[in-house]
Amino acid sequence: MPQPQDRAENKVALADLRRRAQALAIERYTEGLIDAEELEGRIEAILDAEASTAIVTAITDLLEPGTSTEEFLAPTVERALVGTTPQEQRVFAAFNTARREGRWIPARKTKVVAVFGEVILDYSRALLSIGITAIDLQVSACSTRVIVPPDVAVRVDTSVILGSIDIDPSIRQEPVVGEPILVFGGHVVLGTLRVHQVKQLVERTHAKAIRG
Repeated sequence: MPQPQDRAENKVALADLRRRAQALAIERYTEGLIDAEELEGRIEAILDAEASTAIVTAITDLLEPGTSTEEFLAPTVERALVGTTPQEQRVFAAFNTARREGRWIPARKTKVVAVFGEVILDYSRALLSIGITAIDLQVSACSTRVIVPPDVAVRVDTSVILGSIDIDPSIRQEPVVGEPILVFGGHVVLGTLRVHQVKQLVERTHAKAIRG
């Protein structure tokens, strides 16, 4: 049961801490330091935590050597990076693959133009700003794949002509206080748009590994 001081913690700060804790766990998974099953357990613990102390407990052993929990609770560098969020970005692909993944800062508005190609937008470790991040899709004969962390809401207002949209049903459509939302617009012609949570992708990878 949360203590009185836990209940008084700022909801925006807790949401920010959850995002960073999940990003750290995902990073350690991609580095091979933890397996899919352990990643799933840590993400569940982070999402269930009602206080900053519980969130930090879930990832303390994943911190860089020499980094204290106090430093992780006060991420001045990451907040400075988010403060430099660009207003606009452009992603282009023609007969090739365009990727945005790893540690990156999405713009408030991103225009994706692609023809006979593939676009991968991986937000699992991205430094998203609070509020709306808009993505305008102008894609034809193209596969567009979007990966989001568990705490990010997604709304898809994209028009589809002779194509398909596949959205993970576990993804929220509305954000909670202090969390970002990705809003997709534009159109997809003769193509596909797939939006999945990183947790579900990890579970599928784990299931395939078990099956051999």
